[in-house]
Amino acid sequence: MTSTTNQEPIWGPLVIRLAVAADAPALQRLAELDSAEPPRGRVVIGEIRGQPVAALAVDDGRLLANPFEPTADMAQLLRVRATQIA
Repeated sequence: MTSTTNQEPIWGPLVIRLAVAADAPALQRLAELDSAEPPRGRVVIGEIRGQPVAALAVDDGRLLANPFEPTADMAQLLRVRATQIA
């Protein structure tokens, strides 16, 4: 959805992918924003505009989300992808 002004849309490029070892610092920051522990094991990350905004642990279903971003739809997409992986 775009606006008639020059503001950036809420949703930019959206990526859902498995986390890799290099994502550990981003997962740590996301966990701190969500006041939680970083997820363990296989993790699916949701990115908007190249920034991780949510992550879901595939094995236990624990979700982390940036409280400053609209992540409800992203959480649903992560759950679908985690189900496909599991």
